Order: sequence, then structure tokens, then C-alpha cells
Amino acid sequence: MSSEETEDCLFLDVMVPTRIFDSQTRNRPSSWEASQASCTGAPVLVWIDGGGFSAGYKHEQIPTGLIERSLSVDGNGMIFVAMNYRVGLFGFLPAGIAGEGVSNAGLLDQRLALEWVQKYIHLFGGDPSRVTIMGESAGGGSVFHQITAFGGKQDFPFQQAILQSPGWQPNGDPGTQKMLIEYALTNASLLTNKSLQTVEDLRGLSFKQLALVNSVIVGRSSYGIYTFGPVVDGSFVPDMPGKLVAEGRFATSLKAIMMGTNFNEGVLFNSPFLTNDQEYRHNVRAFFPNSNDEVVDYIATTMYPNDLSGKYNYTTQPLRAALTTAEGCFLCNTRYLAEALHGIVSTNIFKYLFAVPPAIHADDLGYSFYNGNGTTTWEGYPVNAEVAFTLQDYITSFVMSGSPNNGNAIHKTPWFPAYGTNASVLTLNETGLGALLVDPQANQRCDWWQKVLYV
Repeated sequence: MSSEETEDCLFLDVMVPTRIFDSQTRNRPSSWEASQASCTGAPVLVWIDGGGFSAGYKHEQIPTGLIERSLSVDGNGMIFVAMNYRVGLFGFLPAGIAGEGVSNAGLLDQRLALEWVQKYIHLFGGDPSRVTIMGESAGGGSVFHQITAFGGKQDFPFQQAILQSPGWQPNGDPGTQKMLIEYALTNASLLTNKSLQTVEDLRGLSFKQLALVNSVIVGRSSYGIYTFGPVVDGSFVPDMPGKLVAEGRFATSLKAIMMGTNFNEGVLFNSPFLTNDQEYRHNVRAFFPNSNDEVVDYIATTMYPNDLSGKYNYTTQPLRAALTTAEGCFLCNTRYLAEALHGIVSTNIFKYLFAVPPAIHADDLGYSFYNGNGTTTWEGYPVNAEVAFTLQDYITSFVMSGSPNNGNAIHKTPWFPAYGTNASVLTLNETGLGALLVDPQANQRCDWWQKVLYV
């Protein structure tokens, strides 16, 4: 951990265009109750940072370009809010399974921030009834978990959502959660030369000691895995999110949703040195540790067969593993939501595929938060300004109107059709920008993953 990291991290950044702050706060409501009645403020985008639920900061992505782009839509723009939340051992130790606190503290941190926005954003000229939450990777997975929070039984402090590559390692097994607590206690005992038996004992350690324990556990994680993350706790996460949306136990009040995935989503999370079927199966067990032999065999023979001819869209064992991980932990999540919301907000579901090479996980971040000119790079690759501005136009228009097409007349961006019964997905690429395809995740493999038979 760096010197600036601390558990005392629960702060917000609120960035407001001068025009909104100056013009709207003159007549702002004097109280939260009054703001609920007036609902005349500016739209709000709340950003939840990613980082595998083990790292990340609210200030990693600078929204200057995104906010400037929003100003060109209606002259006023939008408010941008970014939050911190506890990660790793601090935010996702499943203490609830041991009866020594709550699990998913990091998700509860996010919820607290969203409730703060509902209560106080009017002081900055914002409208609490026009809040969009957005996140990428673990941030997108967090957005998914906020959508399914409490199984849909409570009010939701947002009205719209943007999910970019929403992901998490599925963990619904109580036994695995107990093993994780024991693993944390064992590592902490060895590193501090103390006999630690309970979660309460962990709370007695200093932040520096806990930070070391967290670093060791995360560092020892299997390739592409970070150990800590959301778990089924019977409360905030009453069941696996895919099952919850299939059962209608989520925020069905959502007015609009936009989702995006990357063409080569799973490559980063799997070893490039896998050489045979046995190693592939070992990799499956790493990502889905509660899978029995029958389930692993089904995944390896029926879902993703050991055929490297290209028939199944992979020609090597690493690419076979990449597709497995991508669909099981990231891609299919977007299909679950699209299916569940169809018929509820069928005209307000939008999905894109980011395909600018190399189009690996998180590549669309450099485009969503593009702040420069055509020479700006992201992860060593130049950012295509046309694609970046197009994506930013879609995001800002969606936040401000519930549709990515509200700024088309101004910026001449390609029409972004609703997902609909055709499962239409818009492509963001340097060539064929705006081309449409049928959702690659509208397949039987995603249907199988949603049943959560691997837990």
C-alpha cells in the first residue's frame, strides 16, 4: 500500500460546472425534503471506481473531458461525484458468516455515499431524482450489486445505471467464506507473531499490520484473482446477483440502463502459459472453487470444448480460458440485466461493444475519461479521439436524458438503438463505428452460468 492509503478513506469528490453552481444554487431548496418536492436541479453522475475490490481510488479517473462534453449538450452539463469505499480485507472480509460484524462492508460504504448524494446533492444544484450510478470492472460489479441490493426490497438511491464490464468472482458458499476468515487469521498470526482467533482479534491490530496482511493475501492470490470481493450474506446480497435478477428481486424501478463490454475481456485474467486441457481445468477450479468434478467436466467438454480449431472462437488454451472467465465473471452479467429489464424499460436498455484494438479489459476507461487530443495514450496505446468523443457523448446524453441519443443532432454521433428483442449491440471501433451486431452473450452458455450450478 502507498503512504496515502488509509482505512479512513470514506470521502467524496463533488465536481460541479460553474454555471450549475452559480445559477441553480441561488434558488436551491433549503432542505432535503424541499429538494424532493422541487426536483429542478441538474443531473448527477456518481462514479464507483474499479480495481478488483482490492485497490482503487476515487481520483484515479479525471472527469474534466466528460464534464466538458456534457456542457455541449444543453449548456449546463452535469454534476460528477466520485466515492471511495473500503477494499480488500478492510471492505470484504466476510465477517458476517462468523457472527462478528457484517460482510460486504465496501458495498455498504457505497450505499452510504449514494444515500448522502440523495440527501445533500441539492446543495450543489443537483437533482436527487436524476442520479445515474456508473462503474467499470469491480465498479460495474458494484453497480450490479447495488441494483440487486436487499433483493429489491428497499428504495434505491438512484434512477439510472451505466455498467462497464461488470465483474466479480462469484462467492455464494458459506464454507468458502469461513475458510477465507481462517486464512486471514492464519496469515495475520504469522505476520504479527500473535495468536489471532477471531475477527475481533484482527480489529485489535494496527492499520499498518492489517495493510500488510491484506497485501500478502491479495499478492498470493491465483492469477487474475484478488481473493476478496462481494459474498452472499443473506442481507445486502441475499443470493447471487444473476439469480436475483432472474427472480425479479432487484431495482425494477430503474428508468434506463446502459452497459458495455470489451472484445477481449478475459485475456488479462488468465495465465498465457496454459498448455493443455488439464491446466485449463485447473484454471476453472481457481475461478469457481466450489465446482465439483461433474460441473468442471461440463464446462470443459460441453461449454468450452478442448477444440482449438477456431470453431468455438479460440485457438489456444489461454484464449479458451479467457472466454470462460470472461463469460462466467463479466460478459454474461450484462445479458442477465438486459433480459430481466426487457419489458420493464425495454426502450431504455442500451448496450455497446468496445472493439478498438487491443480491446482488453478496462480499455474503454481511457475513452470514457478522455481529456486530451488525438496524441493522448491509454495503457500505451493512442486514444482515437473520434471514438472517445462518441462514447462520451453517449454517456453524458444518457445521464442527462435517459437516452444516449439526445446529443446526436449536436455531435452527429451514430444512432444508438435500444437493445430490444433483437438484442442489438452497438460497436465502438475505429472502423465501422456504430455498426450493429446481435449480442454475443445471447447464448446458452450465459443461460447456464445464470443458474449458478457451480456453487
